[in-house]
Amino acid sequence: MQYEIPTKYEEVLDLCQKPIDEELVAIVIAGIVRIAKANDYSIKKIADEIMSEDPFLDPVQRRWLCEIFSQAWDTIPFQVKPLEIELPICAGMIDDSEKI
Repeated sequence: MQYEIPTKYEEVLDLCQKPIDEELVAIVIAGIVRIAKANDYSIKKIADEIMSEDPFLDPVQRRWLCEIFSQAWDTIPFQVKPLEIELPICAGMIDDSEKI
């Protein structure tokens, strides 16, 4: 894989400056899905935006894109970053060498 899945909107915009190929499109869709899930968007909200705000695609292409996003939504898990701090409630339960 040439690109990492973006986790920030700015990273998606940066990828949009790259030459377009199938992998890039898939990575951008995956990034948008992860970002949307992290920001409590619903797939309905994404579909509504695609259907109403995209002047470059005809209605058939918009529905097709909505289906792709829906499939991605169902298959791409929401990735929660691991905790990088030690929780006080767990402090006595683990060795000092272990981190949560």
